[in-house]
Amino acid sequence: MGFKAEMDRVKDGDTMAVNERRSVRLWGIDAPEKKQAYGPEARDFAEAFLAGKKLRVLDVESGGFGRVGGIVYAGSDCLNAALVRAGLAWVYEEYCDLPVCDEWRALQESARAGRVGLWADDEAVPPWEFRRK
Repeated sequence: MGFKAEMDRVKDGDTMAVNERRSVRLWGIDAPEKKQAYGPEARDFAEAFLAGKKLRVLDVESGGFGRVGGIVYAGSDCLNAALVRAGLAWVYEEYCDLPVCDEWRALQESARAGRVGLWADDEAVPPWEFRRK
């Protein structure tokens, strides 16, 4: 199930408010936190990607923290995939269990091999580890 949306604001690389403050967390990926290396770049990328576009959110899971876990499209372009391709997010292996995750894993491996974005840093810390600290 999905819904049409208009962006209100991007909170960080993988979380945004749409349709007058409905919170959407990008499902299946995890972008660096705001205060983490590449966090501001991920946020800016997401904001530029979505700016002024009509959005479609595929609602993959609702619940936790009162937000939607979704796959966000601007036209036919997928923000989740674009962040991974740009080296600004990890595939969240613990939760990414749909067929599209295989495509995202391939994008991640390509970004890693090309040392794109956060993959240029040999000591890049995944956000789930950063949050534990």
